[in-house]
Amino acid sequence: MTNKYVRGNEFLDFSCKAGDSYISKGIIKAQNRLKEGFRVRIGDGSGTRLWFDPWVGDTPLIGDVMTWKLEANGKYTAKSRYRFFMDGYSLPPPTIDWKKLWKLECPEHMKFFIWLVLNESLPTNSLRARRGMSASNICRRCNMVEETCIHCLRDCPVAKHTWVHFDFGTVPNFFTMDPANWLLNLFHRDIEYEFTFIKEVFLNNPSFSAKTGITVKWGKPRPGLLKLNTDGSSLGNPGPAGFGGLFRDENGRWICGFSSHLGNRTNMFAELSAIKHGLNIAINRGFLRFVVDADCLEAINLIMEGDISTHHLGVIISDIRMLRSRFEVISFNHVFREVNHCVDALAKLGTSSNENLCVWENPPPVISLGLMADLAATSFCRL
Repeated sequence: MTNKYVRGNEFLDFSCKAGDSYISKGIIKAQNRLKEGFRVRIGDGSGTRLWFDPWVGDTPLIGDVMTWKLEANGKYTAKSRYRFFMDGYSLPPPTIDWKKLWKLECPEHMKFFIWLVLNESLPTNSLRARRGMSASNICRRCNMVEETCIHCLRDCPVAKHTWVHFDFGTVPNFFTMDPANWLLNLFHRDIEYEFTFIKEVFLNNPSFSAKTGITVKWGKPRPGLLKLNTDGSSLGNPGPAGFGGLFRDENGRWICGFSSHLGNRTNMFAELSAIKHGLNIAINRGFLRFVVDADCLEAINLIMEGDISTHHLGVIISDIRMLRSRFEVISFNHVFREVNHCVDALAKLGTSSNENLCVWENPPPVISLGLMADLAATSFCRL
C-alpha cells in the first residue's frame, strides 16, 4: 500500500496528482483528521527543522518519529482510529432493514443484486455521470428523468409497461412503494415452489424433454369466453385437503381466484369441490360464458356422463350438474397438470391454511411467476 500510494513520501505528507485513483483521493480526505492523532517525538530534529547536528553525546539522535497518542505504546491501530473518528458522533438509524435482506430465502447472487440496487451501485447513467463516464444522467429509454436504479427497474415507462403486461399493476402500491420494501417484497415469495418452477420451466432442463419430448402450455379461451382452472389437493388421500381455482379472460389476464381448506378429505372430493365453488363464484359474479379446465379426468367424466346413483360423492356431482345448466356457454376440458400449476399452488395454499374460502381479487405472490409464464405462452415438458 505504501509503495503504491505514498510513493516514498511520508504517509502524512504525500499529496495526490491528476489521474490518481479514488483510493488515493480517499486517503487525502482522511489525512488532516489523522494528523490530529499524532505527535512528534524529537529525534535529530530533521522532521521539525530544529536541530541538524548531534547534541547528545557523540552520536546523532534517532530521527523524529510520529507516535499515536491514543495508544500507550504510541502505535497506530485501526481500532483506536475508529474510536477517535467516532468520538462525539453517532450514526443515524438505518433506513433499510438489511437483516431482512440477508435473511431472504433466495440465492446469494439475488441478495447481492438487491444490495447493489439499494446502494445505487448498478452502472446506471446516474452513477456513470457522477464518475465522469457519461455526459448525461438522463434515462436513454424515456429521455425524461435521471436514470437511477429504481427508475431503470420499475419507474421508467418502458419498465412499467412490462410490469403491467404481466399483471403486476394490480398489486397494491406496486409503483409507489419505497425501493427497499418494493424489492424485498418482490423477492419474498414461496421460494421452494418458484425456484423449482424456474429450474424446470425457464431453464428448460434437457433431462425433461429427453424423457418424452412432449411439451404443453396453457391456452387462452376463445374470444368472448372466460377460463376457469381448478385443482384439488389431499395430503394422504384421505388427509388434509384443500382446493383452488382462478378465472382469466380471453387475453389471459387475471380476473379473480379462490382457495379453501377442507379438513380431512379425499383428493376426488377436493377436485369436485374446486369445480363446484368455481361455478358458484361465476354465478355470483355474472360469468355466464366460460370453459372449465381441470387435470382430474375422472372428475370430469363423472360430471359429464358418469352414473352417480350409487356414488359416494353423488350429491356434490349432482350439484355441479345443476349449476352447469345455469350458464349460457360452458364446457369441461381435461388438461395436463403441468399447465395447471397456478391452481395447483392455490390448492396447496388452501390445504395449508385454516380459511374455509378465500377469494383473491389480486394474485397471491406464490403464483405471480406462473401467471407470467402462462401469459407468455411458456411451454412445459410433460413429465
